[in-house]
Amino acid sequence: MTLLSSRMSPRSRRVLRRCGWVLLVLFLLWASTPLWPLTGVLPGVVAPLLPAAQAMYFLGVLAAGCCAATLVWGGTRRRTRGRRVGIATVVLCTLLGLTAADMAVAVREQQRDTDPAGTVGTDTASLRIMSLNTYYSAADDEGIVEAVAELRPDVLVLSETSTEEVGMVEGATGLHAVSPVLRRTPGAGTAILVGDGQAREVSEDTGITRHQMPVAELDASTDPQATIVGVHTNTPVHRDLLGGWLQEMEDLRDWVDDTSTSQDHSVILAGDFNATMSHPEFRELVHGADLERCAASAMGPATWPAVVPVVRLDHILVAGASCGDSGTLRVEGSDHQAIWADVHL
Repeated sequence: MTLLSSRMSPRSRRVLRRCGWVLLVLFLLWASTPLWPLTGVLPGVVAPLLPAAQAMYFLGVLAAGCCAATLVWGGTRRRTRGRRVGIATVVLCTLLGLTAADMAVAVREQQRDTDPAGTVGTDTASLRIMSLNTYYSAADDEGIVEAVAELRPDVLVLSETSTEEVGMVEGATGLHAVSPVLRRTPGAGTAILVGDGQAREVSEDTGITRHQMPVAELDASTDPQATIVGVHTNTPVHRDLLGGWLQEMEDLRDWVDDTSTSQDHSVILAGDFNATMSHPEFRELVHGADLERCAASAMGPATWPAVVPVVRLDHILVAGASCGDSGTLRVEGSDHQAIWADVHL
């Protein structure tokens, strides 16, 4: 930029610098969007843009940092450089503060009510949970079977699935669906698959989410019970579905609260929430329902898009239990990576 500005007139350089500052402010606003719980009050045309910006806020952080660095070193006059360095330092510290605040929320949530490493005894019952969005049943059949063989889950949750796909998995893995697949829309089918004799009570669909939301009540090997929920919410980045997503976040929180209060055992939600920890509404679900996220890091490894994941839309959330090991796994044909976690009851 220094070489370019040296060949420009003073007026052109001023215009260029002002444009740079405008861009910096815009990028800063983008970087701070995880702190804005405003999606529900914005006009319909604009509202879907906020969840999209929140999911990708780290790009705003990166762009603002690059813009600030360019503004600092873009000038050629020595007497202005010190002032620019000071301003850019404040800007970058603000960026770091915003990012740290968002990360701290996730870290506190991740560490709350968890057992320290090594405190889970050998007599503690546990379940391995696996979840995969099969991309309208387009995930490779052999890939699903190989993933199940590798992870050996006690519970498998498939979203955007079909009766045919579930039948294939049942025949190849020995797991069995606890309820029929209901396809109100092409991507609505959700299935919970478990081993023989594990399911005690079944709800085909709670009706809380637009997509099927089955519930199974399970027994672990040492007798503690667990309620397993297959979740697939709306996406918030489409205008027609945003209102449903907002309502689903509230209804899921209320459902977990009611279920945890009325039943004296663990509740496990697994699936595609179409939400990240940078969405205030999802944080409210996690914190408001006193849930723990099963993830290997504060924000968790990304799951979407599958080829080069940049955001984590898939989650395993637990109440009345604690998380052990967890991870992600690529399954060919799906646009999401599979997730798995060991849940200690």
